[in-house]
Amino acid sequence: QVTITNSSFTRSRIFATLINTVQITGGSWDASQARAVRVAGQNDSGLIRSIRDDNFRHSTTQGDALSNYVSSIRAELDIGNLTVNNPSVGVISDQFIVAGRALTGSINARDILRSSITFAASMTRVNATRDIIQTTVNASRVATINAGRNIINSTIAANGAIETVTAGGSIDRVRIDSNGPDGRINTITAANSISGDVLSSGPIGTVRATAGDIDLTITTTDATDGTLNTVFAGRDLNLSMNVVGIVTTLQAGRDIGRRDPGTGAGVGQLANPPSGTQMNAGGGSYS
Repeated sequence: QVTITNSSFTRSRIFATLINTVQITGGSWDASQARAVRVAGQNDSGLIRSIRDDNFRHSTTQGDALSNYVSSIRAELDIGNLTVNNPSVGVISDQFIVAGRALTGSINARDILRSSITFAASMTRVNATRDIIQTTVNASRVATINAGRNIINSTIAANGAIETVTAGGSIDRVRIDSNGPDGRINTITAANSISGDVLSSGPIGTVRATAGDIDLTITTTDATDGTLNTVFAGRDLNLSMNVVGIVTTLQAGRDIGRRDPGTGAGVGQLANPPSGTQMNAGGGSYS
């Protein structure tokens, strides 16, 4: 156990078979490295159970991912919790977080910025009370990604299921990609707009922008179950689709597709949906 009070852990390293608890109060994890290695026959080796501090940051890089000193947290097996002391102010920025197996607890901060988060197995919960920006999340299964405000210019990928991606504001310029034989996406929900690319080898459940626009490319690849259930936009819905299975419902509070304001002709990228798709538009439908 490492306990630090009123000071930061800066340009330092922890190398151990088990990192049980790192608690920093009144300071940050700053441009530092932790690594837990697995030793055959040694129980609990290769684990990081908890690192908790005011901020996870990289003050020497100013956002430059090519800095000579990488700020990283690595476990050969599982990571439990990476949490800031106060999620209303604490930030995770410019971090490389890697585990050879699972995230068993959560990653939690106000903002998660310019970071790479990779787990070879499952990932339970990544939560930002405000924003996730320029961040890559990759695992074999992703249970919950949540932002209280926005997810912007980021990638969420899994070699398996992505269960829930939620933003209290917008999901903009984001790639959400579930592949492999168990690929599926259950729900993508934002209070405002959603834009970017959504790809799944298997079924996609619900994509919902409650009060905003949707501007997406949606793709499924498995002919046996590559279906799309519901896409709902509170305002305009514009899709480029390559869905190999059934598309059940497309719904918009205003227009489906786009039109030229001068001629009224359709100029959108809404590909013709498969026969039987229910399309409900509060305005017009254009393709």
